[in-house]
Amino acid sequence: MRFLDGTKVTVNGLNEIMAALHGLGRPANHSAADEILHLLKAAKNYIPASEVVRREYQHLLIEEYKAYLAVKDRAGDRP
Repeated sequence: MRFLDGTKVTVNGLNEIMAALHGLGRPANHSAADEILHLLKAAKNYIPASEVVRREYQHLLIEEYKAYLAVKDRAGDRP
């Protein structure tokens, strides 16, 4: 993932988490981003402590999840 300032981060387990949420029929919204953040932290990923950076991270996660869902929809892969 790439932050607005150009910083790139590698996120371990993100695809698996998005696949699990997709399987549960979760939409790409703030609630899903909160859940993804919680699961990423449980998977030992670094989660920023700064509220500002955390909000940006959540926004990026929503966008990543939207893109993931779009690919699944194009492939006809429905939960």
